[in-house]
Amino acid sequence: MDELKVTWILSNEIDYSFSIKQVYGFLFDNFGRILVHDDLGRFNLPGGKPEKDETVIQTLERECIEESQVTFKEPELIGFQLVENDKDYNYKPYIQLRFIAKIDQLFPLLPDPVTSRAYKRSLVSISQVNTLLKWGEAGRVQLEAAVKKIKNKLCIEIDQYMEKRIIDE
Repeated sequence: MDELKVTWILSNEIDYSFSIKQVYGFLFDNFGRILVHDDLGRFNLPGGKPEKDETVIQTLERECIEESQVTFKEPELIGFQLVENDKDYNYKPYIQLRFIAKIDQLFPLLPDPVTSRAYKRSLVSISQVNTLLKWGEAGRVQLEAAVKKIKNKLCIEIDQYMEKRIIDE
């Protein structure tokens, strides 16, 4: 079989002809920093897999509370990754959604109910995000789309070198 193929598709609409396996959010604070969480040295955005009968926004809301104890407002789709030839899903293509949103509230750190681990959270500048996530070129393109949309849609000024703020020590 062919090797795994991942294609970034910039889009304002979800292609429901594919199953959705992941919903992640680039959550911005008022200074243009992005929330990332640290799971034992592996950084990620808040997000995860949809559960039965959830909308994609409900998935993102649930995952943000479970993993990062954060709520958001004004979510907007920036696109999705089309994943093909994944043997873990019987080689059926699927999509992984990416949203932007503005952070509404941060709550005290709690363990994720699924993993029982509490993920340390940080607000990081856009210049640091892709290095921490280790998503390579695909991540760079997604981040670029997220920054463009947040600036245009939500009127947030971006300082790409804004100092990192560690929320949880």
